[in-house]
Amino acid sequence: MDRKQNNKLIAISRWKKVHENEERFIKSNSIHNNYLKMRLLGYLAGDGYVSVREDKTGPHYGIKFFPDHESLIKPFIEASQKAYNKTPIVKKLKNHYMLSVYSKSMVLDILKEGDLRSLAWRLPKKFNNKEGKKEWLRAFFDSEASVVKNKITMGAVNEAGMLQVQKLLKEFNIESRLYKYAQKNKKWNDVFFLQILRKESVRNYFNEIGFNHSLKTEKLKRYFASR
Repeated sequence: MDRKQNNKLIAISRWKKVHENEERFIKSNSIHNNYLKMRLLGYLAGDGYVSVREDKTGPHYGIKFFPDHESLIKPFIEASQKAYNKTPIVKKLKNHYMLSVYSKSMVLDILKEGDLRSLAWRLPKKFNNKEGKKEWLRAFFDSEASVVKNKITMGAVNEAGMLQVQKLLKEFNIESRLYKYAQKNKKWNDVFFLQILRKESVRNYFNEIGFNHSLKTEKLKRYFASR
């Protein structure tokens, strides 16, 4: 065996041990930190993606999240560190941030919950408790929702996913309406708008779910202070 082949075997062995250690960490923390995993899934369904890319050097596993405000950086990093022992790389872009994690174990574990693409995402398969449901909703609304005067609204092209969100909100006594906007250009996907309109439901959302997004939190506080 020549030196090049020996170095390759050493590298493969090293990465195998890293992967095994990561899997042990995930398994040992899976129940205790399930709510943090739900937070990550909510963020990724809203403003992120998970990828497995193949090239001549082999498969590459990546996770990217694109928050529009710095207040979302800390909760994403906290969840990634505690649930997966991974610290995302943070990069400031023009109008938002990009958080990146490269980990085979983390990617494969997250993909067990299903497809996270815009037309395919669904609620996680394994909500262990009420706290996990709250974390997913808060993260998804951090990414997708807007607070406009006296209502909370969001739009997405995924009708099945939005129907699930609407049903989950009802578990917290939060009533919402779902509207379909048919695009004039038939090549474009229809958009489904979910709106929380009733004052009681907006208050229930604020008290039961809330936002990590500081700007959205302040808008709701000002709304209730003016009533």
